[in-house]
Amino acid sequence: MANRVAEAGKADVLFFNGQIERQHDQTVIDLCHKRTRKRANVLLILVTSGGNADAAYRIARTLQRHYEKLIVFLPGYCKSAGTLIAVGANELVMSDEGELGPLDVQMNKKDELGQVQSGLTATSAMENLHQQAFEAFQHFLVQTTLRSQGTITTKTSTDIAVKLTSGLFAPIYSQMDPIHIGEAGRALEVSRQYGAILREHAGNITQESLDRLVSAYPSHGFVIDRDEVAK
Repeated sequence: MANRVAEAGKADVLFFNGQIERQHDQTVIDLCHKRTRKRANVLLILVTSGGNADAAYRIARTLQRHYEKLIVFLPGYCKSAGTLIAVGANELVMSDEGELGPLDVQMNKKDELGQVQSGLTATSAMENLHQQAFEAFQHFLVQTTLRSQGTITTKTSTDIAVKLTSGLFAPIYSQMDPIHIGEAGRALEVSRQYGAILREHAGNITQESLDRLVSAYPSHGFVIDRDEVAK
C-alpha cells in the first residue's frame, strides 16, 4: 500500500507514531541522507501527542530541505510539537478523526516533580491579574469620589484607591515568580519563532493563524479539527 501511494503521489512515505524526542530528528536526518533515490515529494503520516519543539522543528526543516513538497497526513491525534511540524507542510490532509492542538509550550510546574503546565498559564495569570487590579483601582476611585459628594479631592480619592488596590493585590503579586513568568514568555516565543520560519517556507498558514495557535486557545489539549483549520 505504501508503495502504491508513493508511486501515485510521486512521494516517499514516512510514518511517525509516538512522542517526538530529540533523537528522532537525527533519525529523520539520517534517513534523508541515506536515501539516494528520493522522489520529489514526501508524505509524512503523523500521529503524536507532542514532545520536544526543537526536535519537531528540525524534522520539519529537514523534510523541507530535502524535498520539493512536504505533505502531512493526520489520520488522528497530532498535538503540540506535532502541530509545529504541520505548520511546515506545503499541504495538510486531515481525516475526520484528525486533530491538531495549540503551540503553547509545556513547562515543568514550579516546585512539582514530573508535572507540566502550559507556558500560557503563567503569562495569562499575570495578564488577568493586571486587568483585575486596574478594574479594582477604577472601582475604588469612582466610588470614593461619588460617595464623598465633592468633599474629597480627586487627588485624595486617587491616593485612597491606590492604597486599597495595593493592599488587596500586593500579597498576590508577591507570590508570583518573575523568573518563571519570564521563562514562560520565552518558551512561547520559541514556538512562535520556529513557526514563523517554517511558515515562511511552506506558505500554508498566515501569521495571524500562527499567532492564534500560540496564544489564542484556552487549553493545551484544545481540539483543532479540520473545520477549525480551514477557517
